[in-house]
Amino acid sequence: MKCNEGVRLFLASCILSLLLRAPHFQHPFTFIDEAWWAVGARELLQGAHLYEDVWLDKQPPIFWLCALLFRVLGARMEAIHLGSLLLVFLVCFLLYSIGRRFFSAAVGGTAAVLYALASTTFYTPRIIGMNTETLMVVFASAAVLFALEGLVANKPGACFLAGALAAGATITKPVAATELVLLFGLFLFARRPASIRWSSLGLFAGGALLGVAALLAYLVEHGTLRLWWEQSIAYGFSYLTQVDGRTYLGKLVIAPASFALIYAWLWLLIWKGGAGAAEKTAYRVVGSWLVSAFVGVALGRRFYANYFIQMLPPMALLGAVGALRLWKGRHLPAERRTAKIVSTAFLVSFVWFHARTLAHVYFLFSPEAHDGVQVWGMCRENRKVVEVARHLESRTDPGDRIFVWGSKSELYFLSKRAMATAFMDFDVGADVPRNAAEKSTCRATAERLRGAPPRYVVDVQRTARIENFPGFSELL
Repeated sequence: MKCNEGVRLFLASCILSLLLRAPHFQHPFTFIDEAWWAVGARELLQGAHLYEDVWLDKQPPIFWLCALLFRVLGARMEAIHLGSLLLVFLVCFLLYSIGRRFFSAAVGGTAAVLYALASTTFYTPRIIGMNTETLMVVFASAAVLFALEGLVANKPGACFLAGALAAGATITKPVAATELVLLFGLFLFARRPASIRWSSLGLFAGGALLGVAALLAYLVEHGTLRLWWEQSIAYGFSYLTQVDGRTYLGKLVIAPASFALIYAWLWLLIWKGGAGAAEKTAYRVVGSWLVSAFVGVALGRRFYANYFIQMLPPMALLGAVGALRLWKGRHLPAERRTAKIVSTAFLVSFVWFHARTLAHVYFLFSPEAHDGVQVWGMCRENRKVVEVARHLESRTDPGDRIFVWGSKSELYFLSKRAMATAFMDFDVGADVPRNAAEKSTCRATAERLRGAPPRYVVDVQRTARIENFPGFSELL
């Protein structure tokens, strides 16, 4: 393939991403965490400080991004949907760039197409929403691109950028530290003259330290360093330990096995491309990237579908090498048999997950049919949330505040009403915030609400009803 054919494949990946994702944007929320990004971004634009005015167990970059989208496009969910799509386009472009620069334009374009398909052919639509993993992958993919420029092309500036971008990935989601450590190790143990090796390593470390320093400077400037540590670091470790060892070991077997089965078609392509390519520096780096990404998934302990997004870029690049090998050998019977197996495995996964996408294409032209759908929980939940939010908006004034007991931060955003506390979710079952179910936390929160009563209290818990907890019964 010529270079312009690689470009056409990249453009095809963008079109595929649009077609496979946009039908789900009929819902205000394609992923439950999008409500957090939306509410937090809105609070930022109104002058609030993360971790002080808004309790968070997440890192700030995704809130900064969504606040920027709201500032440019307006505070509506369409802005976040568009942002999630642009992030995917950017990942596709970075994969195309890595492939074109260090393999071939055809590998780059094919990798972009494979990513467009793989990043939607899993637990749809959870995997396609705005999430920290996709933003992290943008930083990580760019870091790998510049790391390869530094390692293969000996470009000093690229080493510094690789460090800064790897830090950006880690700041976005701390499990990306596995990839930061990987790149550090690659620079440390690269087979190059000692002076070049140490210079490159120093530049990489300098870039990483600059990225971390930028985050710390932001937190110190806003006086939220201690709160950030307590909420997103200390609570993060507490969140991980909520999964006991036995449960974790079970998930460690079942979740990766399920992932391997669903992506059997892509693993076959990776296997096919491995022969004869493993001696390339770029191939070894991308293979190591895949291993470090899986370690990051495992460190998350819960194995949610969106956690696996970080594995898809290196898988797409390695799979593209195998796809091109199959294409070049398509005249051989053995390669044709392999291609048929890959195609069959892909079609099974694609049809299974995109039956819902096809249904949502139909719903674009028949909204009344969508309103009556009971098959998918997301459709039912979004309808219910929209209905309750409209009720709240119609019964309150723009300056009123509400309090949601449980996990339904969507109500704050859709009703256009402010939070009565710093908590987007107050979920005693999920321990959000930390120690939410303890008497002291409940009483303190109820006391704050009594001092500045909300216009509405909305209880969305199925079992842990608000009136059964200390302080709240008096409030009601």
